[in-house]
Amino acid sequence: MESMPKIAFDELEEWYSQKINEKVKPYVAEASRIFNKVKDDLKHLIPISKDFVTGDPKAPEEANNAANRLGEKLLELIDELLKIPDTPTYNDVDEFIENSEKFYNQIMKYGRIWVPQLTKEFKPRLKRMDFFIKELQKKTFTFKKLQAKYGWIKQLESVFEKIKAIKKDLNTLNNYLEKKKELESILAEYDVKINEKKNKISQLRAAAHIDTIEEIDKELKQIEIEISQILNIYQKAFKKIINAMQSTKVKFSLNFQRKLNEYYENPVAAFLKEDIGYPEFCEFLEELNRVLKEDSFSLKPQDVRRIEKKTKQIIKNKILLPYQKRYKELLEQKKNLSFKQEMNKITELNEELATLENEWKSIKFRLDELDHRISDKKEKIVSSKKALESLIRKNIGESVQVELALPS
Repeated sequence: MESMPKIAFDELEEWYSQKINEKVKPYVAEASRIFNKVKDDLKHLIPISKDFVTGDPKAPEEANNAANRLGEKLLELIDELLKIPDTPTYNDVDEFIENSEKFYNQIMKYGRIWVPQLTKEFKPRLKRMDFFIKELQKKTFTFKKLQAKYGWIKQLESVFEKIKAIKKDLNTLNNYLEKKKELESILAEYDVKINEKKNKISQLRAAAHIDTIEEIDKELKQIEIEISQILNIYQKAFKKIINAMQSTKVKFSLNFQRKLNEYYENPVAAFLKEDIGYPEFCEFLEELNRVLKEDSFSLKPQDVRRIEKKTKQIIKNKILLPYQKRYKELLEQKKNLSFKQEMNKITELNEELATLENEWKSIKFRLDELDHRISDKKEKIVSSKKALESLIRKNIGESVQVELALPS
């Protein structure tokens, strides 16, 4: 059994052209013959158009202006139509038919604007222009009949369109891969910058004892939480006393009123301002016990008993003293460890690091998106190659394996 012939993708177009050459030769010959006549007609139209641009000394200014514009537009349209291939394909002829019809429509459009402004001096030129335009129309009609006669060639030549599409996709893929290399290079540069920034921050953190300070802050926060939990029992009583101050007959010292407001608004902050042993707070609590014996302020008896019990623990057992001492010790340690200059520099570096990391993420997102595009494009090319092989087999009855290595 014969193995399937392998054709390199770069050689496929020439190979296929040779395969269908005999079949399309009559068509190409006839299309080339008509195109040569089209070129002759257009070459006759060029000097006529230039004559319009030049104008006529005997014609009025308005007519010469109109002729000039008409001539320039004709030269522009002719230039577009002169793009004729040496070896025309079925698709080339279809494209010419489309362009020639646009050419006639444009001529009619601008003719309706400028021809009525032309005077008798331009009539000979108009007749010559009209003659060659009609000749071009005849060629277009001849092309349409040719296309109808050889319609089957479109199917044969569809292979070239497939090849062209794959080449376009390969070019796009190469552009994607170049862009990927560029983004990877930029990302690598950002990796270096980010690591350098992190190293500087680590060095400064070590010099400024940041890790130790953060541990101290963590312990300080925990102490605040535990103090808050101990003092929370008083909040309900404080609120009721404050609300009833104007109506109760109980007498309060000025110091008690001040402390009451402080400990109601922020009990932890108020306590942490106390001297070691918190003597003022103890006096405040003793007066609180007296106040509650004179007036319960609508507190339930069990709530009053709980407050009395907690007050005894705070005053006699000094349950808050270890927290107070440790808190002040930690503050002193933190004060001795803090380096304001280094801290400011670390803050600055962290802001710069955050900017770099955000930019890195943006580039990485673009890179990931590009990888998806590359993957999709590769899949499309592989699928198109298979479709191309099937189309060749359908068109000429030969099975071939197209060799196409995808760039990476």
